[in-house]
Amino acid sequence: MGGLELEDDYPYAGKAHDRCSYNKTLSRVTISGAVNISNNETDMAKWLVKNGPISIGKLTPSMLRFSYVSELTWRFIGTERVNR
Repeated sequence: MGGLELEDDYPYAGKAHDRCSYNKTLSRVTISGAVNISNNETDMAKWLVKNGPISIGKLTPSMLRFSYVSELTWRFIGTERVNR
């Protein structure tokens, strides 16, 4: 799936690049798979104790936008649906 190189192997350049410089042979940490777990925090805690660290990814609805003043603005979403 992919992996991570050490910072020394993939240093910050501070400029835009035309392409990714990732080198699979320098990868020190790899991603070998993914699982779906419950969004219930108690279930997550149980899974964490049994299996180890959890990394969480989230799809954000297109209606949630960041404004130019770095504040979240909710468009077309009422507060009753925020934690749905």
